[in-house]
Amino acid sequence: MAENESLDNSLADLIKRFYSSISAYKYSETLSIMYDSHLTLPQIVTLIHVNSCKQCSISSISKRINLSLPATSQLVDKLVKEGFLIRNEDSSDRRNKIIMLTENGINFVKRLSESRRMDIENAISSLPVELKRNLFDALNKAISIFENVRGENTCED
Repeated sequence: MAENESLDNSLADLIKRFYSSISAYKYSETLSIMYDSHLTLPQIVTLIHVNSCKQCSISSISKRINLSLPATSQLVDKLVKEGFLIRNEDSSDRRNKIIMLTENGINFVKRLSESRRMDIENAISSLPVELKRNLFDALNKAISIFENVRGENTCED
């Protein structure tokens, strides 16, 4: 058990260094997009979550960003006022609200996602082909396990 825990810690540190290396590689437009938006990290995570779900509830967002329902509701209200989200009544239950991205929200998440992808692509372009293949295979295996372990739809309550 101790050996596995040590390996987990070492791997976590290595992945953190890998991510930091990618983030620091050349100039990153991603940080500029985030900074210029004047959004907080929980607000950005909320937009990314809503984008992946297409529509979701306050409860689903609350679970994703680990905030209380009242705090999440305030966060969503601010994003609605800023023009990133819309809040509609659920036709099957008027007590529930359906949260979706506006065109502005969709465009923001798209720009952020494309910028992040370019940052990663620029960083890994300098890696040798064989290392890229090994990394590709290892990441695919890990992602498959993560998706199976999670096993739940994070878009639902």
